[in-house]
Amino acid sequence: MKQKMLGLFKGCMKGRTLYVIPFAMGPLDSSVCKIGVELSDSPYVVVNMRIMTRMGAAVLDKARGGRRLHSLHAFGGRASEAGPG
Repeated sequence: MKQKMLGLFKGCMKGRTLYVIPFAMGPLDSSVCKIGVELSDSPYVVVNMRIMTRMGAAVLDKARGGRRLHSLHAFGGRASEAGPG
């Protein structure tokens, strides 16, 4: 699955702004908190992640120390194609 996704997303960020979003779902000191890092080309996704999750330096510090989720969001087309970015 990972190889298939890498092939589908290859080159899709070329010519776009890349946003790196460290996020936490739940309180940082909770045992059920999930830490993640999302890559996106959408400012809309950044704003919504800010609303739905905790973000910032404290999350990034915690992400360095252990397991984390990885996620990728992209328009999916090349920058020359119509679409956001």
